[in-house]
Amino acid sequence: MFIKSITFKVLSLVAFAFVLTAVGVTLIADRQLTRIIDASQNALYVEKLTMINSILHRVDNRLQNTGLVDAYVDDFKSSAINNLREKYYTGEKQLIFPFILDRDGRVVMHPALPYGNTSLQQEEWMQQIMAAESGNFTTRHLQRPVYYTYLRFSPWNWTICYSLPLDIKYADAHEFRNLLVYIMGGMTLLVLLALSWLISRITSPVSRLTAATRAMASGKLNQELKFGGNDEIGVLARSFIKMRDSIQQTISELKEENCKRRQVEMTLAAEKELLAVTLRSIGDGVITTDTDGKVVSINKVAEKLTGWLNESAAGQPCSRVLHIINEKKGQESQVDRVWDSGHNTGQENQKEACAKDGTVRLIAISDAPIRNRDSRVIGNVLVFRDITHEKKTEEELLKIRKLESVGVLAGGIAHDFNNVLTGILGNIELAGLNLVEENPNKAIILLDKAKKATQRAAKLTTQLLTFSKGGEPIREETSLADLIREYADFVLHGSNVICNYDFRDDLQMVDVDSGQIGQVIQNIIINAKQAMPEGGAVTIQCANTNDADAKKRLNMVKGNYVCVTIQDTGTGIPKKVIDKIFDPYFTTRKEGSGLGLAICHSIIRKHDGYLTVDTVEGLGTTFTVYLPAIPALEKITIENKGKKEEAGSVKPLRIMVMDDDKMVCQVVEAILLDLGHEPITVINGNQAIDTCQKMQKLGTPVDLMILDLTIPGGMGGQEAARQLLQNDPDALMIVSSGYSNDPVMADYKKYGFCAAVAKPFDRHGLRDAISS
Repeated sequence: MFIKSITFKVLSLVAFAFVLTAVGVTLIADRQLTRIIDASQNALYVEKLTMINSILHRVDNRLQNTGLVDAYVDDFKSSAINNLREKYYTGEKQLIFPFILDRDGRVVMHPALPYGNTSLQQEEWMQQIMAAESGNFTTRHLQRPVYYTYLRFSPWNWTICYSLPLDIKYADAHEFRNLLVYIMGGMTLLVLLALSWLISRITSPVSRLTAATRAMASGKLNQELKFGGNDEIGVLARSFIKMRDSIQQTISELKEENCKRRQVEMTLAAEKELLAVTLRSIGDGVITTDTDGKVVSINKVAEKLTGWLNESAAGQPCSRVLHIINEKKGQESQVDRVWDSGHNTGQENQKEACAKDGTVRLIAISDAPIRNRDSRVIGNVLVFRDITHEKKTEEELLKIRKLESVGVLAGGIAHDFNNVLTGILGNIELAGLNLVEENPNKAIILLDKAKKATQRAAKLTTQLLTFSKGGEPIREETSLADLIREYADFVLHGSNVICNYDFRDDLQMVDVDSGQIGQVIQNIIINAKQAMPEGGAVTIQCANTNDADAKKRLNMVKGNYVCVTIQDTGTGIPKKVIDKIFDPYFTTRKEGSGLGLAICHSIIRKHDGYLTVDTVEGLGTTFTVYLPAIPALEKITIENKGKKEEAGSVKPLRIMVMDDDKMVCQVVEAILLDLGHEPITVINGNQAIDTCQKMQKLGTPVDLMILDLTIPGGMGGQEAARQLLQNDPDALMIVSSGYSNDPVMADYKKYGFCAAVAKPFDRHGLRDAISS
């Protein structure tokens, strides 16, 4: 028990502090004393070496004065050595002594070694002495640390050395350190004894107070405490007595409060039972959770939908009981979003949930936080219902609506094509009759009408491809302001409708098919004009925007857009048909075709843009078009690969036509001959490559090639163009196809072509493609 007492801990701390202090003081004192001894000893022995050096100089001076140096030098050296021996060698076992070495490391004077001895030449420290004029160092000699200091006597090439054992050099320092250790140890012992007596005087009342505290902790609150004095211990004891009295009073109050709490718990239990009955009666599934997302309870409907019983679900994570299988990885769960926001997460959401038995259901789920009286979130409630059957019914209704739209589309197509075919067949038949009757002028007029009817059929096909998977735009850098003015002025020319323009000066360029976007502007303005038979105004605004999604909630890809709004003051669109205006062949006007807005919607979608409509019946309609803008530093530049000829300077060309259809080859050959060119026809890519190579060798190369993209069973235009460009990088080629949705037609320059011509084409279209 003494080891755990405060007295032992304080004494241990003080002892440790004194020992640490004594060791520190001893080390510091020993280090300082060592430095002092080093400085004094170095100075002392340098002085002794200087004295010996002076003696040798005097002897050398006498030798020089005789004028007989060579004859008496050995005598003078022997005399000097004998004098030094008598003066510095006082005993046989002398530990501190000078000695002299010659320039080869042989002994000249040494108390223990004879003259000329070479044993010291093997010592490592000898090399250090021989290499310098003077200095000092410490090393080991004969298993003993020794301090050496030396000085060179240049006239005779001798080195005077002094040897001093370190234990003799630092003897005073060792004696002082031992004395200091005894003094510090004695002082530490005296301090510990004094502190022991003082601490015992302080801790004795504390020990009694501790014993009383333990008694009270075991339930003996009537423990007597007698402490006198006004010191801290006495004050602490009296405060403890007051605390004891306060605890007794608190215990009494807690007993009374406990009785009240039991009554409240009984009331809460009754309310909980009522809540459980209510939850069991609700027709939707209900799950309540705590703040950790753990299930507290589920009702009977939730048990049926999830496959979990209330008892087994309690304490489980909500995401395990109500397993949503279409949550994205890393996305917050329905419950987590409630904790973050602290309020209902929004409208009812549709999710797919997997029950415990693997059954997958589509559910509608909503959630809200549960708050206490302080408005602090203490849980969450999720309400969900099975809408699988409802969803299937809704999908069936949607299929029916789509089938109705397809029926309208099919009927419209059949009607239009029957009209076109009637015109073609009738005019051709009448033309044939007139040729039989030898009336060629009338036959020519009838054939021209048949040609126009055929062009109507081609235009109808183009319109149908525009809102189907075909009709890919052929893009170029375009200014919307100029394009809109051109088409709007054309449509409204001569009408009773005025057009107001509001274009920003810094309007960005767009990468679009100007023909298709012009068709969009034209169709929307035609609808606006038809909605204002008595006249009115159309307002067109263009501006840059980078926050289109926030304005219209379209889930648009983030980026810069050019926003075009076309607003009229017409009759507006009725609410019952607003959802059908983009369906093909849907129209509310007798003179309408029902393709205009469907084509607009398809064109904008193919340009990665967005088309919306806002209307107020009787007040007008606003169409809004969003098109991706070209960044200022990334504007698309157009480079012409083929050289355009000046207007009116058409020269005959040798043109190769590749098409698997014999009739097409014949028609194109006839048109080229009529245009003054020399046609060459082939049926596939292999023939085209062989023909080009042969004509190149003959010195009559092909000037231009018209290549069909699709050749059944053979090499098509794309692969043929690639191989032709490998042979001749400057080859000029025009791509031709009846499928306008082919990406090569939309971006022909990327694949090495200089122009594109879509089937069916006439003499005028082919001539323009060649001249481009």
